[in-house]
Amino acid sequence: MRRGLPFLGFTVLAFGVIFWRGDALAQDNRVATNLADLAQQAFSGVHSIYLPFMPWNWQAYSLDGGEPLWVDCSQLPCTDLFPVCTNLQVHGVQLASVVLTKNVLTGEVTLQPNGATDIVARVGAPSDYQPGALSEDRGVWRLWQQWTNCPDCWGEPEAGILPPLVTFEGLLLADSNDYATYEDNAGAANSAT
Repeated sequence: MRRGLPFLGFTVLAFGVIFWRGDALAQDNRVATNLADLAQQAFSGVHSIYLPFMPWNWQAYSLDGGEPLWVDCSQLPCTDLFPVCTNLQVHGVQLASVVLTKNVLTGEVTLQPNGATDIVARVGAPSDYQPGALSEDRGVWRLWQQWTNCPDCWGEPEAGILPPLVTFEGLLLADSNDYATYEDNAGAANSAT
């Protein structure tokens, strides 16, 4: 009887992960209609996970398994903001690769094309923004506070105390007008395997 408990526990955990990820996949079909919405979706716990690089510099990594975030290009000037990479596509849909950088202290998010140094857009923090209040920002905020309380313990860069940043490099974006093509081609690819 006792031997079956680990297997039962593993089975319950596996189904919990499947159902949790199923909720996340259902939310993945949301379309960003403005830059604030894009920033909120990209840095949400549904789409990304933060891992520390330094106390002041964290990296965000996609939880979407290579799937793009969908942007409504009829609402946003996509051609100005996101240069499309001609050699970057998935299921017949052209993608844009961008870098989003979030300053957890101020809540501001900057956007730039991947591989470029020019910032093409800035997204201000919501009016009620509080550093570290969002669940995905808490770890960044707490580690940054520890570092600023004892910079000698962690080491201080030559530039001095830096703000807590989360950088999401290589975020893939696609025009929501191409979603039907994407779904058709993805379905055809899945049925062929």
